[in-house]
Order: sequence, then structure tokens, then C-alpha cells
Amino acid sequence: MQVGRNFYKKIMALSLGMLALDFPYGRADTFLVGVENIEYMPHFSVVGEEYAGFARELLDTYARDRGHHFRYKPLPIKRLNIELMEGRIDFKYPDNPAWRGRDVSKLHFSAPVFEYVEGANVPPELYGSALGSLAIIRGFTPVPYLDRIDRGDLELSEHNSLRAALRFVLLGRTDAIYGERHVVQYYLRHMMGRPGKLVFDDTRPLVRDYYHLSSAIRPEALEDFSRWLEENRQKIAVLKNSFGLN
Repeated sequence: MQVGRNFYKKIMALSLGMLALDFPYGRADTFLVGVENIEYMPHFSVVGEEYAGFARELLDTYARDRGHHFRYKPLPIKRLNIELMEGRIDFKYPDNPAWRGRDVSKLHFSAPVFEYVEGANVPPELYGSALGSLAIIRGFTPVPYLDRIDRGDLELSEHNSLRAALRFVLLGRTDAIYGERHVVQYYLRHMMGRPGKLVFDDTRPLVRDYYHLSSAIRPEALEDFSRWLEENRQKIAVLKNSFGLN
């Protein structure tokens, strides 16, 4: 009889294991997350191959809670979109359905992760004044200014890093930098030692939207991530505050 009980225990364990295979989010998985290979703190930053910032802490917290493991692959923005569309990465962060450069009908998006505000950041003396030129990070799309750029009314300069774009503005070579308000202030204060040298000009056109996690191949995982966001609002609020994103 003892042999019989052991036999049935093994059969039960095998059956449960097969059920776990049918429900992949009930077990530990390793996912590859494509991220932008730029400095954009406090949201995210890549130093060497190390990904850091609010986004890393948020995604790692989700992974720990669900028993998963996330690996991060920093890529230039245009290459990142290619890898996403071809299914070479499981997820991309950040992402937004309105961003250009790919067929969004083939993509899936999570619930909103963070509400961002992008616009022109200018020297205080140019607040509310007409802009003749604008700096952006290469790969970014200054949506509110596209019509003026297309008409030739606004000169655009592209830069390989946020630091380079900021320096261009601080040297007076362009009127403003297009970027997320928290990011610009973070770099001026913590990375360049020049707090207050630029201000976010809310009198100008701006974009108020959300960062999402996206995927071409993992819609079920995005649904689980969205549920986790809803279930952990307080935990996420504390995490945002720790990075000054309030």
C-alpha cells in the first residue's frame, strides 16, 4: 500500500506540473525588456549595460511579486522599435500608442504606468516668448511642434544625449529643449549643478500622456502587469515619491 501511495503522489505532482505549463504566469519566467539606451533620469538611465532609475525599480518590483525575472537590453530608440516589432524582445519600456515609427496595430499596451508632461524647457528670460529653435534627443518626436518644423518656421537640432542637448541650450545656441519636465530639472540639479537655469514653459504647446509597457508577443503578460498596477497603487506611489516623480 505504501508503494501505491507514493505512485499516486508522483502522478499528482506530474499533473500539477503540466497544469503550470498551461498557465505560464503561475510560474517563474525570464523576460527580455528592451529599453532606451539614453540617460533620462529619474525615469531611467543606462550606464554601461546597467539599467537604473524608477522604471527599473518598478519593473523589478513587479517581477519579484510575480516570481519572474527581467533582463534588460539597452538599444538606440529606432533599433528598439525594430526589435519590438520583430518579436526579438518580450517588452519595450517606455512606450505609447501615439509614438511614431512602427505599426501600432500589431502591438499591445499595458495600463498607464506614469503620466508624463513634455514640452519646451527654456531659460527664464524666454518664458512665454516666441521660439525660433528647438533641441531634441535623437529619436524623440516633438509632437506639438511638428507643423512648425515641417513649415520651416522652427529650426530643429538633434543630439545624441540629453546632456548634449541641455548644453546646447545653456550655451545659447538654441532657444529651448523639448523634454519631460521632471527629467530636465533632475539633470540640471543633480548632473550639471545648474538648478533653475531652465524652466518648463507651460504657456506653450505640450503633451500630457502616459508611459506604457508594450509587447508584440506577450499580451497575456501585459494583462497581468496591468492588474498588478491596479492592485499596488500605494506601493507605486511611494516608489514614485522616492524618485521625485510626484
